Amino acid sequence: MNKLFKLLESQLESHDWFYGYSDDHRYYKSGSREHRQIWETIDKLSSEGYKVEAEQMYAKYYEQNHKKPYVPWWK
Repeated sequence: MNKLFKLLESQLESHDWFYGYSDDHRYYKSGSREHRQIWETIDKLSSEGYKVEAEQMYAKYYEQNHKKPYVPWWK
């Protein structure tokens, strides 16, 4: 398995999916930074031809944590 996929999975597993609801700005900043790093990893995988697989992995973790379907904001 690609090292980037392992990195992405690790990032998704440890990500605070609800950072946007935090009253503490430190947690918000930390979660926002993690989210940006996740998408940087997805962009790297996309450039290697794994865009669909990377976004499917993101959607899987999104849906597990939010209990609703993942719908990209651009669709």
